[in-house]
Amino acid sequence: MDEIVQDESASETDIILNGDPKINALQSKFGQGSLRLDGASYLSVPSDSHSLDFGNGDFTLEFWMYSERNYQERIITSGGNGFFLQKKYGNQLVLTINSKKYTTETPVVEQNVWKHIAISRKDGIFRLFVSGELVMTVGSEIGYTMPNILNIGSDSTYLYRYP
Repeated sequence: MDEIVQDESASETDIILNGDPKINALQSKFGQGSLRLDGASYLSVPSDSHSLDFGNGDFTLEFWMYSERNYQERIITSGGNGFFLQKKYGNQLVLTINSKKYTTETPVVEQNVWKHIAISRKDGIFRLFVSGELVMTVGSEIGYTMPNILNIGSDSTYLYRYP
């Protein structure tokens, strides 16, 4: 299974597979399939990964998302009160930075539709994009240091999984 998830960046970060992530050949945006994180299966990036210790620097996180249900889903979590991205009922996105929650004003994701999600910070301004459209801008002078493992597709701290 390790061969399906690889960090091909210069940082070569170890990615931990939890549960039994599978390639879903029925859903794909590119290639022959997509990685299905079904709630019991998720990815973790260890807290000692310097590539995710954002501090006060500029960064971008981006991914493709395909949501099958209108449930509240935690997409990216860091544990504690650090950094979260979740989908609310009603298909709005919530970005939490150091315990402060910011919610998109309107629904921005929908069921059974691929959406490209990008979170960036440049010069202290966080921006959230959905399929190329800027849907949120948040100023934050507070640096972010990853306190825990970064989970993608699950939040094992709260036992709340991304279906």
